[in-house]
Amino acid sequence: MSVVPIKKQIGREKGCASFGQSGKRLNTSAQVTFKRNLYYLPGGIELGLEGVTIHRDEIFELACVGIQWEQIENLYQVSQDNIKQHYSSIYNKGKATFEIAILKQMNEKALGGDTSMAVFMSKNRLRMAEKIEQVNSDAIPKPEEVRSKLDALLNKHLNKIKKDKGETE
Repeated sequence: MSVVPIKKQIGREKGCASFGQSGKRLNTSAQVTFKRNLYYLPGGIELGLEGVTIHRDEIFELACVGIQWEQIENLYQVSQDNIKQHYSSIYNKGKATFEIAILKQMNEKALGGDTSMAVFMSKNRLRMAEKIEQVNSDAIPKPEEVRSKLDALLNKHLNKIKKDKGETE
């Protein structure tokens, strides 16, 4: 990362402008100089540098190792929105490269005999799932119904016992 003072307006370098989907003028050059977030200490002391230059290759390399936008913002002390405006396409390419590398490693493990990785890959990448049977909640009797049926059976059985005892005495 090289630090340089801002000397020209962003996106005004000769032959580097194009228009994005939003109709805004975008910078497609290899580097852009951003105004940094400045912090002021009590007494008017300014903390921070005047500007920072970010190269496309740096954003690509960071995305290739899985760095998120928020981490890039913290690294350069430049807002995500400003960085995204200029580098979203190269970031997305780096992120895709990272994801492909991870998937290759996962596939190699799964095909190499790692059963847990094979199950993980089949569930997540192939959208396979274990079948879970749905139980109809109406088919399950409610506790009150079970209790009343048991009471009825118990009373029937007790009455039969009383009747049998009454006949034998």
